Amino acid sequence: MAGFPLAAQAGVELSADFDRHFEEGLALILAGIEASYGPKPA
Repeated sequence: MAGFPLAAQAGVELSADFDRHFEEGLALILAGIEASYGPKPA
């Protein structure tokens, strides 16, 4: 990956601590849905 140093760096970052990245990504997706459709009625 010598020709693509940023891709190699991103691969290390994305593969490290998968659970944390999954939770953060899920929270972002849900926040986007809530922003688009409004909060869930109580």
